[in-house]
Amino acid sequence: MSMASRLLEVTDLNVEYSSRAGPVKALESVSLAVGRAETIGIVGESGSGKSSLGLSIMKLLPPNIHAFSGVVRLEGSDLTRLSENEFRRTVRWKKISMVFQGAMNSMNPVIRVGTQIAEPLFFDSSLSRHDAERVAKRNLRAVGLSDEVFRRYPHELSGGMKQRAVIAMALVTNPKLVLLDEPTSALDVSVQAQIMNLLKKLRTEMGLSILFISHDLALASELSEKIAVMYAGQIVEFGTNSDVLTHPLHPYTQLLLASAPRLTGGLSPGFIPGIPPDLVKPPAGCRFHPRCPYVFERCKNEDPLELVPDPGHSVRCWLHGEKE
Repeated sequence: MSMASRLLEVTDLNVEYSSRAGPVKALESVSLAVGRAETIGIVGESGSGKSSLGLSIMKLLPPNIHAFSGVVRLEGSDLTRLSENEFRRTVRWKKISMVFQGAMNSMNPVIRVGTQIAEPLFFDSSLSRHDAERVAKRNLRAVGLSDEVFRRYPHELSGGMKQRAVIAMALVTNPKLVLLDEPTSALDVSVQAQIMNLLKKLRTEMGLSILFISHDLALASELSEKIAVMYAGQIVEFGTNSDVLTHPLHPYTQLLLASAPRLTGGLSPGFIPGIPPDLVKPPAGCRFHPRCPYVFERCKNEDPLELVPDPGHSVRCWLHGEKE
């Protein structure tokens, strides 16, 4: 990907949280680039660092940060050098917005839906209240809701309607990048499909760049052109949909795919043995080696660097490196 086509570039991002047991290594050496009008899926188990990556980009990490390093660039500008006030004034919700996990339950129950959607626009001195409400109603229509929803309270909406309203809220300032953290996890299957179709439509019509964070590899692949698989704070595999789904290189990705139920073939879903590592004291070497069916001695002692066995497809695994 050329520099000109990159919208977001994350380089060597490291995040540690303070805890009573010691620093929790939530992200380690995470690097990722998102192109213009490109959707990338971030998948992995709970605790793999997916949400920490999104919160790092938005500069919304909790106060118990022990250490933070790395660079986050948007259109070539280093966001980590901006003060909180400058970032809030010029970037957050304006150029980058986020739909948080369980966001539909975080709407203020005593404020009308339309007011909550228009609220980010009230701080733009160039817009009158009337114009802000007009933009909010336009966004409601864009996500398939009527103007009448503008006057309703959150408790008067179904789960699917609230999720659409939250998406409208994230898009009201016309951002270039949207981070979606498990946007369909609390919805039933039929409503989930509706929201996914809506996201596809908005991506095409608005030319959005999207980071789609999910524990569901199949769901992420439905929306994304590329997939990053995370495990224990690291990106262990990255590639196009077809590469990751049909030619997975990392044993963790292979086991994730094997754990998904199939409609045909008669194979029962598999499972991933063991449990995710303690990120206060992660294992030496490859972090997946205690659960890996192909582990050998080097895996236990050396942390694999990113390897690129095929163009555009990278993996952190000694199975694809030189065995010594």
